[in-house]
Amino acid sequence: MQFQKFWWVIFVLVCLIFLCCGKPTEPKFKRNPNLTFLTSAHVPEGDINIWECAFPVWAPDGSRIYYLETRDAWFVPETHRKGDIWAIDPDGENAEKIKSGDYVYLSISTIGDKLATIIREYKYSSPGGTPVLIDINTLEEDTIPLPDTNAYVMGVEFAEEGRKLIYYAVFGPESVDGFFSFDLKDSATTWLFDEEWEDYVGFDVYEDQIISSNKIRKMDGSVVREMGGGVWPEFSPDGKRIVSVTGYGAYLWGGHIMYLEDAEAGSLITKLDVQTHELSTAAFPFWSPDGKKIVFSSMQWVGDNQAIIFEIWILNKID
Repeated sequence: MQFQKFWWVIFVLVCLIFLCCGKPTEPKFKRNPNLTFLTSAHVPEGDINIWECAFPVWAPDGSRIYYLETRDAWFVPETHRKGDIWAIDPDGENAEKIKSGDYVYLSISTIGDKLATIIREYKYSSPGGTPVLIDINTLEEDTIPLPDTNAYVMGVEFAEEGRKLIYYAVFGPESVDGFFSFDLKDSATTWLFDEEWEDYVGFDVYEDQIISSNKIRKMDGSVVREMGGGVWPEFSPDGKRIVSVTGYGAYLWGGHIMYLEDAEAGSLITKLDVQTHELSTAAFPFWSPDGKKIVFSSMQWVGDNQAIIFEIWILNKID
């Protein structure tokens, strides 16, 4: 009887070992080796608030990356906010705050001498405010005059080799929202065309084209083609490719998929692996001057109630 018990125990143990060894294991997350961490926010000493990094832009000469360090999530309408402008070398060295303030959105001129940004206000559902130009060398700030005192700007880009600014503006809940052009030489403002967004999700400009989340248009408003990409679209330096983000958590805070599309054909080239963590989202992609790298914000996704903290990463090889 004891002999039978012994063999029964052996049988059970062998079965358990077989089951454990034969059970498929969950694949371990492997980060794309072409991804490099650049920086997280530099939290002021003694500050207990959450800080994050947003809207990186690469200087045209490749020497610096400018971005915003914001207190709390960049789009949350809280009091006592901050949105400071920082600069860092592409290798992660020499990070420095170059201007304090409460800025939102960021772009850089084609010769790298000026930044365009927006002084944050909260009139409507999405953060926006008054557009300003900042001289990178002197840090002097000039306010861009608006066509209406009720104008509320969300997003601003340089156009025509830095001679003009293109911005998106709303004027109230019952208003017609749309794109405007501002001539930096004669200070003339021109209305371009209507565009309606429930949530502002970025745009970009290349020559006479404007890309939003679902279409490319000429400056006269005519539709060139519908696009199937995502939010926060960016033209490559030569205008031939577009990168955007989509997937879970998309819109204001990005998504887990980054699309690379053919700007001329409007077709998908590939999906870029920008998963910085097993679950992460990306936002605000921006190309390096040579079109070989992409800097972007990324955060680890740990649940709907998480504290949203963007860091800055670089994709060093675009397949």
